[in-house]
Amino acid sequence: MGKKIKTMFVVVCLVLTMISCQTTDILTGAATPDKDWDLITESAKGTIVNLYTTDSDESMRAWLSSKFYKTLKESYDIELNVKILSFEDIMYTLEMDALNEEKNGSMDLLIIRDDEFRKLKEKDFLYDQIADKMPNLEENINLLDLDVSTEHGEPLDSFAVAFSREQFVLVFDEDELEIYPTDTVELLEFLKENPNTFTYPNPKMDPIGSEFIRTVIFEIVAQEDMERLYTETLDETELKALIQPALDYLVSLDGYILKDDGDYFKSIDIVNEYFVSGELYFSMTDDFAYTTDAINDEIYPDGGRSFIFSNGTLMDTNYLVVPMNASNKTGAIVAINELISLEMQLDKYIPSNWGSLPILDLNLMSDSDAEKFKKASLKRNTVRVEELALNRYTELPVTVIEMINTLWDQYVNQ
Repeated sequence: MGKKIKTMFVVVCLVLTMISCQTTDILTGAATPDKDWDLITESAKGTIVNLYTTDSDESMRAWLSSKFYKTLKESYDIELNVKILSFEDIMYTLEMDALNEEKNGSMDLLIIRDDEFRKLKEKDFLYDQIADKMPNLEENINLLDLDVSTEHGEPLDSFAVAFSREQFVLVFDEDELEIYPTDTVELLEFLKENPNTFTYPNPKMDPIGSEFIRTVIFEIVAQEDMERLYTETLDETELKALIQPALDYLVSLDGYILKDDGDYFKSIDIVNEYFVSGELYFSMTDDFAYTTDAINDEIYPDGGRSFIFSNGTLMDTNYLVVPMNASNKTGAIVAINELISLEMQLDKYIPSNWGSLPILDLNLMSDSDAEKFKKASLKRNTVRVEELALNRYTELPVTVIEMINTLWDQYVNQ
């Protein structure tokens, strides 16, 4: 009898040792068991996740530090620390960690955008296969969407997870105008009759101006031709030939827009000032909810209303990554999985909470879940998610964007 008890004791010890080793493997970054989500959440329990973002968006930080913090704490006993750090400092920190072979880094989770993913990936600074570990990634997300599978054309390869979108919108004052142009043709015709009532900031100086000219390019150039820019490497001459009709349009538009002594305005802030004063009928932003916020903050007139062209406008996406030497990989993975849940995506979509477009696809949801987004508390002056989702263009590779801005400067900005 004593031998049986002793044998059982040894078996129990071995099992506990195996479980302990699995948890240790997870925390130190070794391969996580594919099907054991409970083991991942258990190992993350009682830990701290240090999330770093390069974005100074106050609404985003407030939502992450309040609603999302509370959800992680109550559901998983995870404490979230949200910190701001420039991308240059993030890269420097990771480079020093790699040089010093630091295996327990200070950064567990990063919010990135634009060309930041490619730079991190090329340096081997990212933990792999994070997307393979999350049950919510299979729920309501279209994995075939170009911005879900790539970042500015760079394949994510399970190193990153898309979690938030932004989309370019135009703005007009409906107390001044009864109708607004719904495409580039109508915009030009409107300006021929009402010159100097529209402008956009210099694309070389302001990203909003750059998004406007790419929106124009997407509308004018055939879609199959634009798709080449994600898969082929074109030089500047080849790119110019491809987008020539759009450049010609922008030249035509140039003759009717408001300028500052012949120069394009340097920033969208200046454009907004002219819009508020009534000298311009239109403004623009990459934040679909900004019009509501600007009215509440008395920046925009009460009649401000956002709109998009009928064929669509440019969309950009934010991503989450885990550094290779993150101290709390499982906590970071649990946090990402929760961020892409339907509940969190819906909550952050509401402008009074954050005003961030969901990464979820309404067409993949049940009717009742999709209806929650359609019934979300948005003011009538804000374009709704279902309209934006049906009319959007995925961002181009950064090298293409830079060449487009240069071509605009050479060909249009005369």
